[in-house]
Amino acid sequence: MIGNYVNELFNSILGTRAGTMGRAGSNRLFGWIDIIFSFTTQTLKITVLAVTENYKKPTFLISCLAFLTATYVVSPTILALSSSFEGNKLLKKCKRPDKNTIGFSNTGNDCFANSTIQALVPLKKLNIYFTAMIEYPLPQSIVRYPMPLHLALIDILEKLQKPVYSKTTMSVWTLLHLLETIHQGKISRAQHDSHELLLLLIDTLEEEYLKFFSFISTSDDELKKTITKPPQFPFSSVIESKLCCMNCKETSFPIKNPMMMLELTTPQSSHSSLETMIKRSNSEVIEGFSCFICMIKHILFNQSNLQLTPDQKSFLLEVQDRLMTRSLVINDELSEHQAYKAIIFSNLGLQHENLKTTVHRQTDFIEFPQILPIHLSRSMFEDSQSWRNACTIEFPPTLEFTTRENSDPVIYTLRSVIRHKGTPSFGHYECYRKKPQFYKVREGEYSNDSPAIVCGNDRSQNSRIIHSQKNIRRKHKKLLSVINKPYWRISDSKVTEVSENSVLADGKAAYMLLYEQS
Repeated sequence: MIGNYVNELFNSILGTRAGTMGRAGSNRLFGWIDIIFSFTTQTLKITVLAVTENYKKPTFLISCLAFLTATYVVSPTILALSSSFEGNKLLKKCKRPDKNTIGFSNTGNDCFANSTIQALVPLKKLNIYFTAMIEYPLPQSIVRYPMPLHLALIDILEKLQKPVYSKTTMSVWTLLHLLETIHQGKISRAQHDSHELLLLLIDTLEEEYLKFFSFISTSDDELKKTITKPPQFPFSSVIESKLCCMNCKETSFPIKNPMMMLELTTPQSSHSSLETMIKRSNSEVIEGFSCFICMIKHILFNQSNLQLTPDQKSFLLEVQDRLMTRSLVINDELSEHQAYKAIIFSNLGLQHENLKTTVHRQTDFIEFPQILPIHLSRSMFEDSQSWRNACTIEFPPTLEFTTRENSDPVIYTLRSVIRHKGTPSFGHYECYRKKPQFYKVREGEYSNDSPAIVCGNDRSQNSRIIHSQKNIRRKHKKLLSVINKPYWRISDSKVTEVSENSVLADGKAAYMLLYEQS
């Protein structure tokens, strides 16, 4: 009874499979699958019949072993051929070099790292910097510093810049494991932030850069004459802050600070623009400031009513002379003088809040970076609770900066955007990445404007060749798809083409903006 049922079941399976193979008989792959499937089915049929008829006999164990052996030996072959067939059917190659790009696999909360690395790919200045560092001519007596992160980023960026014509993915964890080794720590998947990772990458690159050129400071004068000027670290810039008292109109010593990333706090409103946020960040009103000049004027005016020692009176005479020659500033170092502190401490009336003033702080670039990362801080905290500021930020495709000394604008072009949706503790990162400017030279041959080394596809399998050129001839026609959709939207391994308007309209999710000096 059981044997007849099994026999009918397997005959039904073989009949259905034979019909399917008959319709696809012209496909050689289907023919091989048909042969192996028929062999496997017949083997399983014989084995199952043997088991059902002999399960009470001593041959039962042998039958089971035969069943398991047939399954173990033949199943991987069927799966491999089936996967090959499905892959050939689904991987439709595209003729355009800008249709696809390499994505990253996500094995669990990797999107923050995937998006951060993708955002670095279109930065031409970074590619030029890496080339300069690799080719930098060191004196023969100097041992080259290994620069592990430089080399790792060069490797991964070269792979990501390589044109592909079908869906391709790779893992970001080779780079992340290197970072863990360098800093002797562990990157937690529970606490991940694209902003923090980019800062870590920049800081580590700068540390390697400084160590690489540390030999210059210890070189003698003769050796320094032969040393080639180091390339500029592309993220490096210097900003200068200056205070102006709204009461006495005097100013402070300028304070210079290095900067690697522009940090902007998103306003608590429904809408704002990037230019407005930058202006507010560069121009700030500070209340409750202790202006040294205003305080000295007040002390000199009320000197007869104050209890002063001979040393304090002598100090005030010295300060008065400097005040007359306008050689004092509102944050003058004399504010730390012991005589001045004693005057304030021994006269309670000088400690009144009414003597505090309001100052205006102005911040400007005095050295511009080649690459300008902008962080739009969206985290808000209140009563130990945090949430995401959903303010929509309008950001332009180009930014202009000027300085007090030079009215000629320094222009920056948007190269990539990291977007984030969700809460501060849970969400998903994606990257808008600018495509290279591909030009069609002739049928099946393209040029692009990237200074990076771009590897073409295997010529034995694909005759399309990608040429990396610094100067593109005007007669070459730019691909229409690059004009209409100049960005890729990359979500881990998923890659889609998008227009510039779509990128600029995503101001509610924008989290990191990477601009590059034109």
